[in-house]
Amino acid sequence: MATKARGPYTVIPLPDPFLPFVAVADLVRADTETDLVKHAIVRGAFMNALVNDARVLAIFDLWSRHTRIGELAGAAAAALDEVATRAGLEDRARLFEDEELVLPRKLDEVAQARLDQAREDIGTIGARAVKHEGQNLIDVLTGFAGAQLGLRWAFVPFELARTYWLLVEAHIMGWTTVTMTVHADVLPDVQAFDTVLERAGEALLTGKATTGDPEALLERVYQNARGAFEQLRAVPKGRAPKNEGAHLEEYARWFYRNRVGGESINSIAKDYTAAHRGPDVTAHDHPTIMNGIAEAERLLNLVEFHVR
Repeated sequence: MATKARGPYTVIPLPDPFLPFVAVADLVRADTETDLVKHAIVRGAFMNALVNDARVLAIFDLWSRHTRIGELAGAAAAALDEVATRAGLEDRARLFEDEELVLPRKLDEVAQARLDQAREDIGTIGARAVKHEGQNLIDVLTGFAGAQLGLRWAFVPFELARTYWLLVEAHIMGWTTVTMTVHADVLPDVQAFDTVLERAGEALLTGKATTGDPEALLERVYQNARGAFEQLRAVPKGRAPKNEGAHLEEYARWFYRNRVGGESINSIAKDYTAAHRGPDVTAHDHPTIMNGIAEAERLLNLVEFHVR
């Protein structure tokens, strides 16, 4: 299985503020919504560079061989191609709509057998995608990010693992691009939220909650809790980043090139000068690069949780 990450990431800095579970790696200590949005933009651009790092792709390939996921994904893709051909479709990508299998017509026995085999292979892949024979992909990526790259942010190994699964899924389904979503959110007042849920539970258990349409009642409870949770997690708006944060994406790429790739400030500054001032212009843009890298690091450091 050819493992190649593609971008760009789709940046969603403010997901649904009423989630049953908020991933700890996605929690950010931001005083304004502006910093929350900036963090997500920088993080998305940084991860988009990191997932294409040759060392990361080497780990993905090694995991695919160790678990036989690459072999199984290739077999599933070949089976789905045959199913698509027998169903009169151009390729296996046409078999899926919103990641759900959609068959245009009833399959013949051969195609059905191939589809059943593909489903079996995909089931095996799912079981091995994160953990296999006592080894955990998250642990492997955590150790790599910390020991080799010096990256201690909790989101790094988790987002790399999610990207790996997306790459496998893309290969099976015949996608030509992979889009990752960056989630970032502020830490809610947990105690206050527990109080909201407790009151909602009491309402359901009392006589007041036993009258009327049960579904309508649950919807009212949900909306009340949602509204309360939004208030608990609210931060001041602030100003939106200019030019949709294009300069922040550039800062993130500089950070990756310098801190992860080991490229010198001088080299990055030369590229910046050539791109922004012209190839024959001599300028001292080193402070611009250094300040951009520092801002990217500040925003990435807003995350709540780190790994050792």
